[in-house]
Amino acid sequence: MKLNGILLCGAGALLAATSASASAQEPAPSGIKEAGAMSLPLSAYPAKARKKGQEGEVGYRVDVNAEGELRSCEIIKSSGHSVLDQATCELMIQHVKFTPDVNAQGRSLESIIQGTIVWKLPDGEGNSEG
Repeated sequence: MKLNGILLCGAGALLAATSASASAQEPAPSGIKEAGAMSLPLSAYPAKARKKGQEGEVGYRVDVNAEGELRSCEIIKSSGHSVLDQATCELMIQHVKFTPDVNAQGRSLESIIQGTIVWKLPDGEGNSEG
C-alpha cells in the first residue's frame, strides 16, 4: 500500500522534515499497514495551534476502502493538543488517498493503515506549550 500524499495546495513552507524516528508509536499490529511519519505544509497548520506554538506527533489509524478512500480515522496517540489531534483526522479524511493493495487476482483490497503526522513549526515559532 502506498500513500499518494496530501493534496493540499498552498505557498506555505513545508514543515520540518521527519523520518520514521517518530517511533514512540507502537509497531502496527498484524494485518495493519504502517505508513510511517510525514509532515504537512505550513499552510495546513491549524491557526489556533500555530498561534499558541503547539507542536506534537499524532498517531492515527485509518480504514481504507478498495478505492483507496478513507472511511474512518482514529487517533491512537495524542499530541497532547486536541486541536492538532482533530486536525490530523480532518486532513486525512479530506485530502489523502491511498493506493490500495491488490490480491493475486488483481482485485483491490480494503486495508487498515496507521502512521504519524508530525506537527512542527519552523524554528523559533514553536514552544510546545499551551
